[in-house]
Amino acid sequence: MPIPIMFPLLLTHLLDLLQLTISVLYSTNDLHVDKLVRIRMLFMQLMSEGDLGEDHTGLFLREHPEALKRLNMDMERGPFAAFCRRVRQTQDFAELCGIICRNEIGSEAEARALLEHAIISDGKYAQTHLVEEVEHANAAAEISEIFLHSPYRHRFQNGLLLHDRLYREVLETQP
Repeated sequence: MPIPIMFPLLLTHLLDLLQLTISVLYSTNDLHVDKLVRIRMLFMQLMSEGDLGEDHTGLFLREHPEALKRLNMDMERGPFAAFCRRVRQTQDFAELCGIICRNEIGSEAEARALLEHAIISDGKYAQTHLVEEVEHANAAAEISEIFLHSPYRHRFQNGLLLHDRLYREVLETQP
């Protein structure tokens, strides 16, 4: 059952790491700070138009009351709990950006698949996600383009690969 509780924590962790890096770069007068400021702005836009700008968790739980009943016992055992825990341990801002961007680029297809397989209901939560995820994918594509022309390129690409590996591990452990 997809429960959108961890993703806001991942996004705020990302924003914190990104801002810490930007602050250090300002203090050293690094020329790459402008690129990271643009990336920060795109992530803040993505967050304000999505998981942190709306009560996605509350909307999900109101439309999926069975999830609320299972929340306490399943939170740590759910299929994506290990994925989220591992991602939250990431302390490299560029790697974390890669993980989040890969997730956002594929999230419209994921939302459609969840809806098609009746894992989520066809309510406001699903419809909101289907509209937002197009914009999120566009922002993630722009962020990716900036990173691919920066000195952080390899660390960002490591994040893309880490996302895919962790996601495969989730799928391989499902019955």
